[in-house]
Amino acid sequence: MKAIDRLYKYLDYKKIKPTRFEKEIGLSNGYLGTQLKRNADLGESIFNKIIDYCLDISPEWLLFGKGSMLKPPGLMTEAEIQQHDKEVAEGKWHTSPAIAEDLNKKEKTTKNTMTADERIDALIRQNDVLSEANITLTKAVQDAIKTSQETAKASQEAVKASQDAIKMAHDTIATNQRQSETNQEIMKQLLSILENSKKNLRAVGVPGAVATRTAHG
Repeated sequence: MKAIDRLYKYLDYKKIKPTRFEKEIGLSNGYLGTQLKRNADLGESIFNKIIDYCLDISPEWLLFGKGSMLKPPGLMTEAEIQQHDKEVAEGKWHTSPAIAEDLNKKEKTTKNTMTADERIDALIRQNDVLSEANITLTKAVQDAIKTSQETAKASQEAVKASQDAIKMAHDTIATNQRQSETNQEIMKQLLSILENSKKNLRAVGVPGAVATRTAHG
């Protein structure tokens, strides 16, 4: 399962229509559906847009399918919770009552349950996940570029082989034409020699029929 499949699973869970989601994060209409049909994955910029808008989704789950779909308690910062609640209130996101209650609890207890060091650790973990995602996406792009270059090289070699074959064919045709011209010239010379032989034999009194047989040996 790719990240695009997991995104659809998340949207289904949140009861968000893909077309509405595309509009919210600035994608063209039908983009996600096209990617899904092509079995293509999410690009780095799209991935970053998703985690910026879906504050409760786990980046590690979205990219690698590891862990839970939603961030575990304590990983959402107070600012993220407030932003998420603000967007829910504005009608941007659908949040089930259970999740809304959980977010409210986190908002009330985050200051008391998370120390500064814990907040730093949580941010470091998120940064590590994003760094790993960026590395993976960068490698995928590099591999795609390498494959394109190899394909282009193979195409160039195929074109060169075709050009060489065409040149060889032209050379063969030219050689055959020259040989044909040579054969025609030899034939003309033989006919000329034969005609001279006939004349010489007639000149010494040999009848025409005998002269022909003699000329032919």
